[in-house]
Amino acid sequence: MSDSYKEEWLTGPHQTSFYTRLYRPPPESALSGVLVFVHGYDEHISRPDYERMHAAWAARGFALFAWDLRGFGRTALDAAKSPGSSYGQMEEVLGDLEWALQHTRSLFPRPTPLFLMGHSMGGGIVLEYILSKAEVGHRISGVISSSPWITLTNSPPTPALWILGLIGKFFPHMHFSTPTRPKAISHDLSIGEALIADPWVRQYGTFGSILERLAVGKHLLKEGYKHWPKTLPLLLLHGTDDDMNSCAGTETFFKGLQVDDARLVLYPGAFHDLMTEPDVKEQYQRDCMSWVEERLNGSRGDSVQK
Repeated sequence: MSDSYKEEWLTGPHQTSFYTRLYRPPPESALSGVLVFVHGYDEHISRPDYERMHAAWAARGFALFAWDLRGFGRTALDAAKSPGSSYGQMEEVLGDLEWALQHTRSLFPRPTPLFLMGHSMGGGIVLEYILSKAEVGHRISGVISSSPWITLTNSPPTPALWILGLIGKFFPHMHFSTPTRPKAISHDLSIGEALIADPWVRQYGTFGSILERLAVGKHLLKEGYKHWPKTLPLLLLHGTDDDMNSCAGTETFFKGLQVDDARLVLYPGAFHDLMTEPDVKEQYQRDCMSWVEERLNGSRGDSVQK
């Protein structure tokens, strides 16, 4: 427990118990807005790096709600876990996100602006959520997708995908090894090494969950971008040397968008975990916060890349 956040177990869809955290601005600060945050693969919201980033949002005047997704962190590994805490199908994951948004809105009613943010796998999830539930666009003031899992930088060859698909069809819950690669996460090797030692990180998924997320990325690039709500602001951020999630995939998705307010920010030479990359982490935080504050002030940027 910390003075900067409140941790709580909440019952979500399918009677699943989710480990959650809520960050609030200091009592003397006015509330500017609220963020709902979705974490990445093989990680959880208790990472020290997330604590630092989420506390920074709170210090800036924003409340932030986050939870460990099905199959991850305390939701899946804590003694308080529920029977429904295993890896969920995408439909379940999107339903959980809808629950998180509704819960957050119940805490911070309109007209408080609500933003949605995701990193890595979470970055792909927030994109898919909006595209699969376009009618919710008017309820959200903007979306931030950081290093999103749209396509992998080193995607398996077609024959391997065929074999994986066959295994996933008949044995969707079979474990699939996803070892942490410190050299691919951040130029600060201690970040990846900490994840390896982290008791709330298990370095495997299931064939079903991995294949479904690959399919989601394919959908985003094939036609999903066509259905982004025209008036819903979107910020995409990616490191050009990301060896996990493809920067080129994010660029392709961005270039296909036909919306009023979309921005792509690229960080030359940066690896996957932008919030810990030594040379860009402070700029990354400023880029995210200033983008949100611009929308709160009624200004917006064109579809630009920098």
